[in-house]
Amino acid sequence: MSDDSQPTTEPLAVDPAYRLRDNQFWYGDCAFAGQIRERTSISLRIDGLGIRTLTHAARGKDGRPTYSFTVPTPEDREWWKRHNQQRIRVELLSIGEQSARLERAPAEEKGSLFVSPAVNDPVQVRKPSPALKRAQIDRATLCIGLDIAWFGGSKSNPDSKYDCIGSVVVGGESGEDEFNLTRVSLGKDRDPDAAKTLEAIQELLDPYLPNGTPIVFSLDAPIQARDRQPPLPVRQPSLKKGEKGKIERRASDNRLEAGRKRIDKAHGGSSGWNPNIQAGAPLAPRVEKLLAGLKKLGFELWSPESHAASRLVIECFPAEAIWAAKCMDGFRTDITAPCAKAYKKQKGVRLASEQVHKLTEDVLHAFSIPSGDETMWPALVTNAINWMLEDRTRRTPDDLYRGGKLLDDVVDTMICLATALSYSRRNAHVWFASDNIDDGHIIGPGYQDDGRWVAAWPLEEDEGGG
Repeated sequence: MSDDSQPTTEPLAVDPAYRLRDNQFWYGDCAFAGQIRERTSISLRIDGLGIRTLTHAARGKDGRPTYSFTVPTPEDREWWKRHNQQRIRVELLSIGEQSARLERAPAEEKGSLFVSPAVNDPVQVRKPSPALKRAQIDRATLCIGLDIAWFGGSKSNPDSKYDCIGSVVVGGESGEDEFNLTRVSLGKDRDPDAAKTLEAIQELLDPYLPNGTPIVFSLDAPIQARDRQPPLPVRQPSLKKGEKGKIERRASDNRLEAGRKRIDKAHGGSSGWNPNIQAGAPLAPRVEKLLAGLKKLGFELWSPESHAASRLVIECFPAEAIWAAKCMDGFRTDITAPCAKAYKKQKGVRLASEQVHKLTEDVLHAFSIPSGDETMWPALVTNAINWMLEDRTRRTPDDLYRGGKLLDDVVDTMICLATALSYSRRNAHVWFASDNIDDGHIIGPGYQDDGRWVAAWPLEEDEGGG
């Protein structure tokens, strides 16, 4: 019911720029999400609508919570939809006394179909793919994203001497509660053997290895390339002017470029969203050391044969993932390519907390549906932003935040994590050459069954990416 007659009340919390979407109050990215999660009801003062009491949405058919409250009347829902994507002030006036014990749907039998969540944002005009709907999520899966400094960072830039690891468990009772971000300091020697990062990974994995939890590990670096003849020299951080022939594009890089051009042409051009593809061969020595360590832990590199391995390492290219999310209408209509990529342009800039939030949310909001978990993803983004704002590593003496690598490493880690999530949900795409399988692969979140993408899982026989 509507509550316009209630007296004026001092708010418990305020979100000055909440974004309206669909016909529900989705709170995963709301400023006071932690105060209202799974409460039975809340009272809000909504700018332009008035005071309303909202009730929590029921759990989905798969038993997972839905992070939204229902708007009370049909008229209110029409108003909500008319103002879709607008940002308004929302004040929290009261919270239901008891935590919502939302009734679970009966547990799915092992091997039954995972029921995908409905598309909740009208901007997302394409529904989740059939590959997602037929996925079998029969046990908890640990998803990991790693943004690795290929060469351990730069000697002259202390902020670059870090790796960043993000992880979450999905398919369990509450994957969101098990979200974790870790920044690994590489030290003065820049960890050339990746020992410090492998130690952090081992600590993360320890609770999961004994019980055989499946793991999808998404890595932001080329991780697979065939041997060249004659061999390429050891990869260096940069090429000197005029040097050529020391790095080469892999078959997967070429496949991505050809497929990208075809898809952009079908969309009327790239409008600046296209990724700048780097040559992936040879692999960086520090990355090779990391892969050797992961192999000792039982991990396998992705291939058509190993695509269902219980401990799998996949390659993510964040710029490709951003471009793919745009092609799949993941971005809000007000976001341009420069806006989405602005997090990469903050070197030497000191940022207010509001700027950190905006730079991060402007790109990561686009992965809600491509990640395959549109109810969890906004909450993970909020958690990542809060983690950055609490991270003393990034704070300046005047209580601002340093931009540059300390910001973009976290964002790229989250994109890698979205890719791991999408793969675990069988909602990913992969670029590779079927006649040159050992020369790399690039996996990104989201999938469209329109003849231009190829599902990474289940994999169609003899198909290549694009």
